[in-house]
Amino acid sequence: MRTVRTNVFETNSSSVHTVCLLPLTDSAKCEPLPTDENNNVVGSFDEFGWDGRCVTAEGKLSYLLVMIWETLPDIAKPDDASIFCANETERKNAIEIIKDTVGFKIIEKVLKEYGGYNGLVISSDYDGYIDHQSCETYETLNDFLEDWGIHGEEEIYNFIVGPSYITIDNDNH
Repeated sequence: MRTVRTNVFETNSSSVHTVCLLPLTDSAKCEPLPTDENNNVVGSFDEFGWDGRCVTAEGKLSYLLVMIWETLPDIAKPDDASIFCANETERKNAIEIIKDTVGFKIIEKVLKEYGGYNGLVISSDYDGYIDHQSCETYETLNDFLEDWGIHGEEEIYNFIVGPSYITIDNDNH
């Protein structure tokens, strides 16, 4: 259950990431995702720190992929696997770990079923992270999705390709 409070002053010691869910309507077109020559969606790891807005399908997919990594328990992350400030070998090891998660498999499934893509691959060209205070309360990608009211496969797909977005801000202005 989500509690909404109005006229309440709150502060945050670092960053705050807020998901804004907008319905996918007939007038709102699905945004295509980048693909490779085999019609696999190509996801990446981007940085989601203290400011900006994540509005593109590619950016929202990246956010979810990085969230998968950030919510993995430390025991699941060997020393030779990192997506933040890591070398190519460490990122490739991290990708293999992510591909074995339930979260990755769900995202890949919705991209296939609702988007007509053949699969999901992750580019290892980028470092990525989500500011710790915006993900540390979640244990899995599903916890994040459920907390923001994204339930079921179709809603996950609509979130990625539709007009919904993530606002990223901080209190250090």
